[in-house]
Amino acid sequence: MRFALPRSVAFVAACLTFAAPSFAQPSFDVSFQRDYAKLVKSGESPSALDGGLFGESVNLSTGATEFKATDVDVPGNFPIPMSIGRRFSVESRGNPLTRYPFGDWDIDVPYMSGIYGATGTTVTWQVTPDGTPNQYRCTTPQTRFEARPPVLSATVEMQPEEYWQGIHMYVPGAGSQEVLHFSDAAISHPTDGGAYKWVTKGNWFLKCTAGLDAGSPGSGDGFVARSPDGLIYQFDYMVEVDHPGMEIITGLPSNAQVVRKQIRLYATKVSDRHGNEVNYQWSNGRLTGITATDGRYIEIKYDNAAHDKITRIIVHPIVLDDPSLPPDQSRVWTYHYTSNGSSHTLQSVDLPDQKSWVFAIGNGVRSGLIPYLEPAAYDIELYCAHMRLFTQPSEADRTAVITHPSGAVGTFKFKAERLGRTNVPNDCRSPGGGTPARRAGDSDYNWNPPRFDVLSLESKSIDGPGLPASTGTGGYRWLYAFTQSPIGSYSNATSCTLPYCGDRVVQVTDPDGSTTKSPLAPASVPMRGSSRRWSASPSTAISRSGRRPTPTQAPEPELPSPIAWDFPRNRVETRSLPKR
Repeated sequence: MRFALPRSVAFVAACLTFAAPSFAQPSFDVSFQRDYAKLVKSGESPSALDGGLFGESVNLSTGATEFKATDVDVPGNFPIPMSIGRRFSVESRGNPLTRYPFGDWDIDVPYMSGIYGATGTTVTWQVTPDGTPNQYRCTTPQTRFEARPPVLSATVEMQPEEYWQGIHMYVPGAGSQEVLHFSDAAISHPTDGGAYKWVTKGNWFLKCTAGLDAGSPGSGDGFVARSPDGLIYQFDYMVEVDHPGMEIITGLPSNAQVVRKQIRLYATKVSDRHGNEVNYQWSNGRLTGITATDGRYIEIKYDNAAHDKITRIIVHPIVLDDPSLPPDQSRVWTYHYTSNGSSHTLQSVDLPDQKSWVFAIGNGVRSGLIPYLEPAAYDIELYCAHMRLFTQPSEADRTAVITHPSGAVGTFKFKAERLGRTNVPNDCRSPGGGTPARRAGDSDYNWNPPRFDVLSLESKSIDGPGLPASTGTGGYRWLYAFTQSPIGSYSNATSCTLPYCGDRVVQVTDPDGSTTKSPLAPASVPMRGSSRRWSASPSTAISRSGRRPTPTQAPEPELPSPIAWDFPRNRVETRSLPKR
């Protein structure tokens, strides 16, 4: 494990020598109203708030939190990383809870991805350069518009802007970056002869492969990404990941429902200009091993074909033509789970030195649940942006307890927050009538929602032998509070002065009682696309009421990105902010 610890946190870890027992949590339904919160981003990658003893990273604009740990990191004779880690994001997971290789934890290896809807019974990564869908997702798009997936038919048409969230590339250490169509040859780009068609804001340039990996499901082509330091990542192995579906309240006798999946293209090879390589071995949608040209080898074992959970990771010693090398020099990481139907919870990780990580993550944290009131009651404070009222999850549901291998115990408590964006263009629309039409309290909706709900970090504490208890005002305890008034505002607001109408303030209280207040200006930019007025429903899908975009509507003159122009962004620029 590798963590950069500040002195205070390192001291805490050094004082502790025991590991707490493990216990599991069952699963429950996800709240669909959360999907919009994923679209309000203040930078793609969160940064650790303090030292990240437990791998925590916090978006100080919204309180959204991610945990990350590198279990296996094998150094070699060249600097290409060879590691396997875990990621846990506090966000809506769908129902059943999204199943990752580590149960409720995702695997931390390089991949590209997008959210795509079903055409018939198939969900795949498609583009529509000439109006006809095809799977040459890298080669055929010549503009940002041609990179969009097709219009879906589900009782009514659903435009790609309504269910798609653009293309993203995730690389451990570099975070998640949106992939944009590269069309300006005047911009500095690699001069190695490659036909680079795509770029990220971090100056990664991407070109196309002739096809997918020979063992990959799906068809079409993949991507080759060149990092700023010259490493080459080949993304060409396709895997489907569960993702919440969408339901449109149409005003017709039946609503429109669309199945969605996250389609990923995982890396199969990372190389440098000297011919050194790290290769990722995939089979039946599972990562089975990682090898390097200098002899390093990581083997990955699964429980069975039905569950596809990683149970062991084995690092084999480099063979130096020495037959006397004992086989027990291999190092083994073992993963333990509890199961509830098709949902699997990572309970603990046993390390080669006999120490362990132990997890007790509340159901609400695991699912991203925000409990909305039943029967429905509405917050009508903002015109054209009525939202359902919610209660707070129970203490157990909103708490995550993580025990570090050193014995330190981190307790993270979350709180449902309603946050807003400022200076949102006022474009109020009506969902129309019909049956089923509006429920009591449903309102008109704004083309770009000025408010959203998120499960935010409320407090963090560290306990263990020899440490003061983190109760009351004592011990190692951090508190986070968000204030904003009004919560969301329009560009024509008269109740406050633009552009500072509804600025958000986060206050962080440290263990010594000192506080830091950081004013944030969650400003909006003009967007096109989905109306995205999220409404409540006991359904396991994400619900969105509103009309589909008008095909003749002119594009906005200012676009936040060459591809995902219609997705709301919080444009705060700070190194502490994240992400999905």
